[in-house]
Amino acid sequence: MRLKSKPAPGQTDISVYDQLTALHGAVMAVMTPTSGIGIVNFAHGNIDFSPWHRQHLRVFEAALDGEVPGGTVPD
Repeated sequence: MRLKSKPAPGQTDISVYDQLTALHGAVMAVMTPTSGIGIVNFAHGNIDFSPWHRQHLRVFEAALDGEVPGGTVPD
């Protein structure tokens, strides 16, 4: 995979793919302030699921298109 072998901007040891994957993982385990909630999954299971994933896939597809023009994530 080209994105796995392409360094993320300003990085030498983290790929574009790894950076996008890390962002997705980080959004799934957000520590909230001391409200008694603890860790919240902002990426799944809430009202922001669809818009958040839509934007994340747009960023992923833009990076992919930079490597493979016309490349998309399969439906």
